[in-house]
Amino acid sequence: MPFGSMNAPATCQRPMQSVLRDLAPQKCLVYLDGVIAHGPSSHEHLANPRILLDRLRQVGLKLNPAKCRLMQKEVNFLRHDISKEYIQTDRTKTVQVEQWPIPLTVTEVKSFLGLASYYRRFVRNFSMITEPLNALLGKDCEFLWTEAQQQSFDQRRKALYESPILAFPDFAMESGELISDTDASVHGLGAVLSQKGETGEEHVIAYRSRSLNNRGKNYCTTRMEMLALVFFLKQYRYYLLGEKFVVRTDHQSLTWLGSFRDPKGQITRWHVYLQAYAFECFDR
Repeated sequence: MPFGSMNAPATCQRPMQSVLRDLAPQKCLVYLDGVIAHGPSSHEHLANPRILLDRLRQVGLKLNPAKCRLMQKEVNFLRHDISKEYIQTDRTKTVQVEQWPIPLTVTEVKSFLGLASYYRRFVRNFSMITEPLNALLGKDCEFLWTEAQQQSFDQRRKALYESPILAFPDFAMESGELISDTDASVHGLGAVLSQKGETGEEHVIAYRSRSLNNRGKNYCTTRMEMLALVFFLKQYRYYLLGEKFVVRTDHQSLTWLGSFRDPKGQITRWHVYLQAYAFECFDR
């Protein structure tokens, strides 16, 4: 495989998927040369690594013993610290972001945003925070570092360094109601997916946000709030489709989604899309 080939990742992933096809994702997870064997019980946690190692031996793939970890309660995978209950950012990377020097060129801004964007699911209203920095990336845009960019840069570093621990959804817990909080403004769309624990405390699963183009900024409030809901459902379709969940909004009109009379055009398409989900909408 030559260095620099744009197809290198896919070429590497393809044989790994082929070799471990019947094991992933129930017994292992694989991404390029990184593999995790896992199990829901201590018995399977012992058995699955053996199955994985036997399979790799059969096809002649070798492992680096110095990079292997066995019987771990927490692992670092793809720059995330992961355990049975939670996922959080790699602390070495967040320290790196906190100590990041002020960018002096567009290339340095792109480098910072590239690393920061990798952890955007941990930061509430990520798109709104980074909007002043994104403004520097426009075509033929003069690089002018103002107070707005400095505040955005400082907020982004602080938000990532203080990023919360996110929970995994537990679909087996009867009292674990999934909750979606959505909001919209001319600055962008934001949403939070969370779940109630056994004690009634809400645990955040993921944050999501995006900025609006000029067309979206001209939407009326109701259409903008509906766009935020549709955007969020599309992002977390794999969690929400087939599950009952609650949508909380600060826009009372969304609580009457099922009562819209003669919706037309875009609203009709959104209305049809929302019917695939089983949710109740409440005004918070």
